[in-house]
Amino acid sequence: MKRSVPWIALALLACSAGASASEWLRWTTASLPDVPAFCCAAPGGAIAVACKLEGGNAVYGHFDAAPRSDRLQVYARYDADVLAEVRVYDGACAVDAASPVRDLGALDAQTSLIRLLGPTADSRRAAQDRLVAVALHPGERADDWLLRRSREGAREERRDAWFWLGQRLGARVEPLVRAALPTARSDLREHLVFVLSRMPEPAAVDALVALVEDRSLDRGLRGRALFWLAQSADARACAYLDRALAPTGR
Repeated sequence: MKRSVPWIALALLACSAGASASEWLRWTTASLPDVPAFCCAAPGGAIAVACKLEGGNAVYGHFDAAPRSDRLQVYARYDADVLAEVRVYDGACAVDAASPVRDLGALDAQTSLIRLLGPTADSRRAAQDRLVAVALHPGERADDWLLRRSREGAREERRDAWFWLGQRLGARVEPLVRAALPTARSDLREHLVFVLSRMPEPAAVDALVALVEDRSLDRGLRGRALFWLAQSADARACAYLDRALAPTGR
């Protein structure tokens, strides 16, 4: 059963959302289980370093030496109640800021999402950073929002939303991808095949084989599915390719 956000939490958000554009708001919240830890590193990615909110990070993302916890720390900057910038890091990352930071403490995931899903600045960077931040939150509300962005977002945002849906849903993303394929643009269709290839085995192999054998699809898309089958280490994929590539009659 979904839990409603308490009215008091909504009231507090309404009172505090109008932060100065020069000020960062910081809060922590629960992280999606088993999600990669996002942090910053020195060049080469072997040593974790403090992330700089105002930029200058040599490496940002997931790497072997990244510190890990079960929490996220979210930094957001608002301009007249519009989300202007957002950064998300693992809760164990060190973070440096040149601007003032107001700490809101620990928020539940639903309250954290309320802060992120309001109006946002009209910039590609803000849209991408918000999408990653939402994708790292647990819960159906994040799933539903990502699905909407996969249909309504700008080109790159749709691609990113599909990637994160695949990461979050695993094999459950397949029916969503198959439903989207007939009307998707050609560049997005190839990306959707990639999303299927990233599902856990054996679901990924089954889905790719189904695409290869679906003669209602164009050859380019079926060829893309064949390409990703060839990248799989699954023995069933190798066996299928051996049969498909064997000379007729063997």
